[in-house]
Amino acid sequence: MDLKTLRATVRRILFDQAAPTASRWSDDDLNRFLNEALLEVSRAAKRRKIQDYSLTAGSESIALPQDLLRLDAVLWKDNGAASWSQVAHAETPYPLDDEEYYERLYWVIGSNMVFRPVPETPYTVRLGYFYKFPDLAADTDVPEPANVDGILIAYAMWQALDFDGSPLSAIWQQKFTQQITGWALAEQRKYRRRMGTITVIR
Repeated sequence: MDLKTLRATVRRILFDQAAPTASRWSDDDLNRFLNEALLEVSRAAKRRKIQDYSLTAGSESIALPQDLLRLDAVLWKDNGAASWSQVAHAETPYPLDDEEYYERLYWVIGSNMVFRPVPETPYTVRLGYFYKFPDLAADTDVPEPANVDGILIAYAMWQALDFDGSPLSAIWQQKFTQQITGWALAEQRKYRRRMGTITVIR
């Protein structure tokens, strides 16, 4: 279903279940519920990507991927090196300009990743991360992956009914939980061997 059809389906079910306020939910409200559900699908799917960044000497940061959900590994390789080494996450909130760093560290600051020490030679950064599916924005947008319509609808029903204090919200919460749990188990079996692992040389 596209986004417009998903919204219409939620409104129809709300009306059929005698929710007197079914028509008051705006498109923006339902879009928010559906995209919250899609984020839960992303978390349950645990799909992984690997992305490399080739950088020049003196380059100290990269822009994080827009579909980043959770980092899994940050690796570093000087150009010409045979193996990757792991970059540690810094414990301080920001890098200090007057500090000497003797191990490779990274900070996540806003939508960027910053490295210290500042590299003096060209290098490559490799990110392994779990990614999120794209939000639904236009009425014609269709969820990715394609088999999650029931999960999105159940979540939107749960949220709308819960907001109105309806006892039916618990039923839809249970439906959502059952559907996403079953879907996630099937997905993890399906994609377990799709992405390779990153070998880290310390």
